[in-house]
Amino acid sequence: MENTFKEGPDMLQHAEAGSGDCIESIPPQNSTRSGKPAREFTPEQIKAAKRRIALYQTWRRINGQAYRYAERLALEEAANKRRVSGQWLVAQIRAKDIVDDQGNPCRPNNDYAPLIVRDLIAKHPEIANLVERRTAVYDRLLATGGDAE
Repeated sequence: MENTFKEGPDMLQHAEAGSGDCIESIPPQNSTRSGKPAREFTPEQIKAAKRRIALYQTWRRINGQAYRYAERLALEEAANKRRVSGQWLVAQIRAKDIVDDQGNPCRPNNDYAPLIVRDLIAKHPEIANLVERRTAVYDRLLATGGDAE
């Protein structure tokens, strides 16, 4: 069965029509761990990040089982005081035989790793200190409600 939500124009169109109900509640990371201000990003980087956010929102909507699996893993690791990263979570999703809501194999894009961890932190702030993340353009977009240009 062909996945009708491949990344590309069709998925982006579907993403832009979506509700966008998951990523907006993510708390922004306005500075690095060292306390230095977050870096600045070019308009091209901001535009690309907005597109990736829309694609991620669609991915999350149609891959609820994969997201719940990542959530469960992150919570289990945090309960054992072990750090997790978005890339590790994406690799774990890929290693598992998970299908999306349409029965197609779930293969999350690497670009979703920082968004998955920010989503998890928004939902479970108690694990924030155990989730690895770097300052990203998403932090600026989330801090400004998407108006970072």
